[in-house]
Amino acid sequence: MMYRGQKCIGCALCAQVCPNDAHSFIDGLHEVVFSKCQACGRCLTVCCYGALEIVGEEITIDEAMDSFEPDMPYYGENGGVTYSGGEPGMQPDFAIALARTIKEQKIGLCIETSGFAEKAFFKGIAPHTDLFLYDWKTADPDKHRMLTGKDNAVILDNLDYLNSIGSRVILRCPILPGVNDSEQDFKAIAEVFHAHDSIEGIELLPYHSMGESKKAQIKKTSDFYPVTAPTDETKKHWVQTISELGCPVKFV
Repeated sequence: MMYRGQKCIGCALCAQVCPNDAHSFIDGLHEVVFSKCQACGRCLTVCCYGALEIVGEEITIDEAMDSFEPDMPYYGENGGVTYSGGEPGMQPDFAIALARTIKEQKIGLCIETSGFAEKAFFKGIAPHTDLFLYDWKTADPDKHRMLTGKDNAVILDNLDYLNSIGSRVILRCPILPGVNDSEQDFKAIAEVFHAHDSIEGIELLPYHSMGESKKAQIKKTSDFYPVTAPTDETKKHWVQTISELGCPVKFV
């Protein structure tokens, strides 16, 4: 569930119908305890102003395949389906089963992944995948832990596995000015590229704060880095630096 406080008028109807006391009103202030929410949807039926929303839905393999049908004429030889975020490896059984069905229909499949998933996910899905868009935030495990809460050991291990079986990979590197855009950071990206024959190229992505509003809607307290959009000159410097290290790179 997501809560948009700016749309709430304080009618308290949600608190009256919630069976788990996830909603409360103290001095007119609406508090949502997300850990109590079971996503039953009862509060949505009485919220008339769009302050509450259940995000996500359960679908079957057939329903997913039906959703691809209208776009199939546009796929051509190089098009197809992309698994994007959240992390598809967090729903491995469905992701693998759908991938198998997609390939049975001779549809191309691309997977965006952070690389942070069980090895079994990559073993199961790799035979049905044409291309992995693989996140790479930093080679420094301590810095990776600082940025994400986890080090990058699992991510590197899974990348090594994909390389060992010859999967096609594009390394996607979100860049935070002043955090992972040093000469040392870029040299580390180049080292990862040269150590993995399956990596076809590198794509640099500017970090953005689009998740800031979502953070408030689900009552998360972790801070986002303040972001200033890189100038054209900065982007050119990033690309040139990595290119001079012998890597095919572009800014996206």
